[in-house]
Amino acid sequence: MLYQFIDYMRRFFRPMQDLSAKYSVMQSSMASSERIFQLLETPAEIADGPGVASSKPVPGLEGTVRFENVWFAYRGEDWVLRDLSFEVGAGERVAFVGATGAGKTTIISLLSRFYEVQRGRILVGGIDIREMSQNDLRRRVATVLQDVFLFNGT
Repeated sequence: MLYQFIDYMRRFFRPMQDLSAKYSVMQSSMASSERIFQLLETPAEIADGPGVASSKPVPGLEGTVRFENVWFAYRGEDWVLRDLSFEVGAGERVAFVGATGAGKTTIISLLSRFYEVQRGRILVGGIDIREMSQNDLRRRVATVLQDVFLFNGT
């Protein structure tokens, strides 16, 4: 008889426990979604110049990627990249390898135009990336980071 009573009490309170757990998950989801919407509403620091999106549609954008005398610093004159120049031809594969803080991620961020170059220029297919819309440019750039989660396995 005592066992039955305890069992009935558990069965009675289980839906309330489940409901409170669901409420907790809903609250954390609401807080997360609020943070996501704040991020989405944050204005971009780098904007396309006036008339860039409509002036030069870039249909194929085939060709080389060229960094010409690129200088970049996150703050002031503390240069991360100094007078960097290189060219990657169409169809070539390139890997940026180096110590932590050498500028590998900065190079890709500049190519994707998450930051602006302070000196020099970056050309894609012979066109300065500041003259094309960010949407056109970013549609054509793919980055594979060193922590790859594309496939299960080695």
